[in-house]
Order: sequence, then structure tokens, then C-alpha cells
Amino acid sequence: MVGRKANLKVLVSKLWEVGVSIVKTTEFVQGETCRWGLAWSFLPLTKKLLTSHVTEKRNLSFMLEGIQRQFSAIHVLKSVESHFLASGASCKLNPSLFAVDVTPSTAYCDSILKNGVRNFDKTSSGQLLPKLSDGTNLMDELSFRITVFQQIPGTLLLKGSLQHSGSQLTGAFALMVQQLENALKKEVCRGT
Repeated sequence: MVGRKANLKVLVSKLWEVGVSIVKTTEFVQGETCRWGLAWSFLPLTKKLLTSHVTEKRNLSFMLEGIQRQFSAIHVLKSVESHFLASGASCKLNPSLFAVDVTPSTAYCDSILKNGVRNFDKTSSGQLLPKLSDGTNLMDELSFRITVFQQIPGTLLLKGSLQHSGSQLTGAFALMVQQLENALKKEVCRGT
């Protein structure tokens, strides 16, 4: 927390000099009193998404707010299925449960692990996913379910759940859910 705005500029400059990868500031105002918050990280942005608290999660969720009128929960569910089918995943749509079971392709998992959220290339070579001691692919552990829940009109909750506990690929799962969230917000929400 910084009490003088002039100090904020100096501190931000010093942080960039010592090699931080990201700096964020915010302003707190209460009445006529202003204070500034300063946050920074030395972690690269793509690696920051795979921190231990994220990689241990089996269930991830996000809200879609401000959904355009023409999109219902079933439309969003079908968009989820289309999103993963486009990446080569196998999907099983269950409209009665408002759920899609997804098993991503090895190429998609490799791309996610190599490049983070962006730059999926179906022709990527050089698999990053090792074989397990029994000869099966580690990617076989990474199957998950995306469920859509209607909240209030114009708002949906989407929940992703890994089907296998103890999967070693929960970081890739977190990146896939984040990529899905970004794609859906662009497609179905107003003003994004």
C-alpha cells in the first residue's frame, strides 16, 4: 500500500529494473483519502497459471454473465462440445444432465502443455506426454466433465470436473478450462 502517488511511479520503475514480469496497480478511495495498491510477480505469465494451488484442483468453475438473449444453457452446452471437438477431442453430450464428457486429444494436450492457452497446432510434433510404466499414455488420465448450470437469467455457471482423482495433468486441465472460458465469453456474452 502506497500513500503518495509520486512514490508509486518510482516503485514501479524500480520493480521493472529488478526484472519483474508483471506489475499491477490499483487505487483505493474512501471519501477524500486515496491510497494505491501495488502488486508484482517474477513468474512468467504462462507458468503462473500452473501454480500448486491450481494444479491440485479437480474441480474448476467460472461464471458467464451478460449472456446474449439468443443463447440458452443448451446453446452454451453445444458450444462447449464444439469447442473441444474442434481441437480433436472426443466428446459425449448428455443434454438431460447439461453435461459434456471430454477426452482431449494427445496433440491438444501437448499444445496446451507446450504453449499454454494459445497457439494450438493440430500438426504439432514431438509429444510432451510421457508413457506410464504400464505402457498407457498419461493423457488417458485426463478426461473431464463440463456441466452447465442456469443461475439467474443471463448468467450461467460452468463447472469442470476431472474424472480421475490424482491425475498428473491437472495443470493442463486448468489451462483448458481457462481457454474454454475465454472462448465462450467472446461467443455468448455481451460486450466482450
